[in-house]
Amino acid sequence: MNRCPLDALGNCLAFCPLHERLRCASLARRWHEAVMEPSLWAQLIPEPEDLSSLNSLLRRFGKNVRYLKIASHGPFRLSASLKPEQLSKCVQLEELFLGGFRGRDLESFCQSSFCLESLKSLTIECDPYFNLGSFSHNTGTHMASLPASWLSCFPNLERLAC
Repeated sequence: MNRCPLDALGNCLAFCPLHERLRCASLARRWHEAVMEPSLWAQLIPEPEDLSSLNSLLRRFGKNVRYLKIASHGPFRLSASLKPEQLSKCVQLEELFLGGFRGRDLESFCQSSFCLESLKSLTIECDPYFNLGSFSHNTGTHMASLPASWLSCFPNLERLAC
């Protein structure tokens, strides 16, 4: 493995879950170099059980993230654990998907004033049964209510889907 090119190691690591990637960094210096390769972190899609370590992941690799998908439901549902300030570490972020919000959580999240100038696409998917405090068991639709002023935090936004 010491002769294996870094980009080949990085391609292999791209198929590993996040917690496995981080574990590989402690195997050897060469593996550590591969894990620290910025291209490995351009797309970040944590599993729901990895959300508890999201802050440390973004602190360490956020500057390399271009696409971030955070989808959670059930016990790993997005709530106060996701702070907008965490996302501000992603200075190159172009696409953001947030799934699993409940109404109150979305309203709280939108109260913040963080800015992501590089963001071009924002998708927010709410938990279908708890939309802004109303129970919607008949339709199951994904609805959201965003304050228009919040969108000014994303001056280059080209696509918004809720």
